[in-house]
Amino acid sequence: MGNDTELASFAETNKKISTLFRKKIDKVIAWKEDKIVLLDPVQILYFTASDGKTTVITSKGVFEVRNTLNYWEERMSNNNFFRCHRSFLINLNKIEMILPMFGNTYDIKLAGCSEYIPVSMQGN
Repeated sequence: MGNDTELASFAETNKKISTLFRKKIDKVIAWKEDKIVLLDPVQILYFTASDGKTTVITSKGVFEVRNTLNYWEERMSNNNFFRCHRSFLINLNKIEMILPMFGNTYDIKLAGCSEYIPVSMQGN
């Protein structure tokens, strides 16, 4: 009977592990050099795309991510991210200041970020 109990326990554990891996992870998988880093969406200031690469910017550094900005726009839609420009997807919770510029455009200053992010009001 001991073997039956152990077998049932193993099967239950295996089932739980399989269920865990099928769940959608709520982290952003990113790379910094040769290390894989899991980022919590609240850590992210913005995503940007340039020269075919997508990067994510946090207050702790710059990380590379896979997939396009369109993918991340869809994936982060429930985390209060906004596509403000064809090359930028920003975390709305990190906006510190909005500066009017010329030609119906604005720059956004994000908390913890020295760069200004362009905003196009004419559609992205």
